[in-house]
Amino acid sequence: MKKLFRYGTLALCAVCCMVFFTACFLIDKDIDLPTDQPTQLARAETISYNDETKIVSWSSVANAIGYLLSVTGAIETPITSQTVYATSYTLTGTQNGTVTVFLISIGDGDMHLNSEAQIGNFTATSSYVNVNYDNFDYFSKNFDPSLTTFYDKFEGNSLDMSKWIHQEGTGWEYGIWGWGNSEKQSYHRENVRVQDGILRLEAKKERRADDAHFEYTSAKLVTFDTRYNTHTFSQKYGRFEARIRMTKAVQGMWPAFWMMPRNSVYGGWPRSGEIDIMEMMGRFPNRASSALHFYEWGGHYYEHNEYTLPNGGNITQWHIYGVEWTPERITFLINGVPHLTLPNYMYGTTPANSNQTVTASSPFDQEFYLILNLAVGGMFDGHRLPPDGELPVELQIDWVRAYELNNLPAWNNV
Repeated sequence: MKKLFRYGTLALCAVCCMVFFTACFLIDKDIDLPTDQPTQLARAETISYNDETKIVSWSSVANAIGYLLSVTGAIETPITSQTVYATSYTLTGTQNGTVTVFLISIGDGDMHLNSEAQIGNFTATSSYVNVNYDNFDYFSKNFDPSLTTFYDKFEGNSLDMSKWIHQEGTGWEYGIWGWGNSEKQSYHRENVRVQDGILRLEAKKERRADDAHFEYTSAKLVTFDTRYNTHTFSQKYGRFEARIRMTKAVQGMWPAFWMMPRNSVYGGWPRSGEIDIMEMMGRFPNRASSALHFYEWGGHYYEHNEYTLPNGGNITQWHIYGVEWTPERITFLINGVPHLTLPNYMYGTTPANSNQTVTASSPFDQEFYLILNLAVGGMFDGHRLPPDGELPVELQIDWVRAYELNNLPAWNNV
């Protein structure tokens, strides 16, 4: 199977003369911007532009997880707060005249940097400002939940059982010993807790009397349980995202945020599909992956991408993992940036019932439900196990959200 890689080398432009002064920056919100300088972020010393490639670029900012870019002036379509997870951006529709670029970095907290550059005769400005992180509605945990079809920000001290279902055991209870992947953990609700607004799935090295063959315990949550036919949420098409981190990067850990079909209308796995929004091999601290699984041409097929987390990130930092799923294509995202797009001609299914009708989007034309779990060992990373003394470790989830296609979040207008 092919691997698709999004990231490549970006050409950067020559550095122009910079003149710095204090400025303020508005992003279509009524935000009071104090002028005291934080020391946590470095100044973006360069903003430059290449007339041939139309690339505007800037120096990286320490501790930034992304940038908000606005462009006005001699450009056909102005850009309003476009989220960028790189240090350059290609402008389209530029014309003769001056283009003004506003740049503000997004930190993993409250500290932000404000920069401005005028392209043409090229003057530039840069200044520090503080911005309350929660004023950015998309990233805020206090945004309007009516925009979503599913939303949990894990308030209080217990799991909301109107939204989640515990799956427990060794997999034998569901007819798939070792959960179908030779995993080495048994799942138990005692390994789940909600604390300080965070959902925590904890893996431990311990044997339980009821699952003595397994030397690890962990946790798994679903929104549909196939054994008991209990259901809280499933959806066909839309956008599904979660803000996630691991507390440690540990060999043998296999955290996942994924989706399975509520009704396997095309037959058993993988004929009815699987959507893996995020999987990690714990021994690789700066990598994650996404995949589609399906059955075609007489066997199991999958399309996937293994990607390096942006801006030098690692799996112990908060990142937003998501998928945008339409009848025409499925796009996987990291922090709102696509890293793998699969048009529907790249997947399909061969139903178990040869008389069954399929569509151009099959098998991904049915309702799927959400799954969060933290596995140990298994086939995903060659049956590796955690070194002694490395456990416990947690998969932490800040929030989970789902949207319908007609109400998708606007990453370019956060």
